[in-house]
Amino acid sequence: MSLIDDINNKIDSLQNEEYSIIETKEMNAFDDLNDSLSAIVTSATVLYINIKNIPFFTKNDGKRAASKIYKMYQEVLRLFANDTNGVFACYTNSSFLVFYPSSIKDVDIHITNAFKLSYIIGKILPQKHPQFSSVNITIGVDHGRILGTKCDHGRLWFGACIDKAAAISDACTKPSYLGISRLIYSEIGEDLRTITHHVLGFSKKEMAWQKGSYQFENESKHYYSTRHNLEI
Repeated sequence: MSLIDDINNKIDSLQNEEYSIIETKEMNAFDDLNDSLSAIVTSATVLYINIKNIPFFTKNDGKRAASKIYKMYQEVLRLFANDTNGVFACYTNSSFLVFYPSSIKDVDIHITNAFKLSYIIGKILPQKHPQFSSVNITIGVDHGRILGTKCDHGRLWFGACIDKAAAISDACTKPSYLGISRLIYSEIGEDLRTITHHVLGFSKKEMAWQKGSYQFENESKHYYSTRHNLEI
């Protein structure tokens, strides 16, 4: 049998196989999946964390330096996800996911977590570890349906909300480390939309977010970015 025959037979087999879907918020349901067409599906708030200048480190400092930067953030985000009851995943060689399987009505909790993560990335790491000061990293957030499935190398995640969060993170620029979709902005409470400053004993509120636009599937969409964070 030729290579072409093998390819066609494999494609025909997959096309005719029925997809098995488990609707769940429990990530341990992955243990019940087989390696064929089976997946879990859930609604989740997705944080897409993007190290924008990995190519810079690869070119100027070398592949080992770029890999070390990646591994350090990997451990930071793994610890953060565990501490905030999130699910951590390595996504590409320059990005990670932290997501929270839940209803959109719980989004205030997750945006509060995103503020904390922005503080860790933008304040704590550069102050304590100078090597992080030159890293250009941003966070994009959206909510929607995601599908997780097994592959030979671990787990794969699919969802338009992941792709939107990625596009939003790419649109963010320092000092605005954090960006959220229009859907997220419409759902968060007033206390997360404004920042209160105390000047000479008086309280002064200002809007925490700036409206911007990004391209997604050849359409212009709105997002909201902020330089504010939550000290922990």
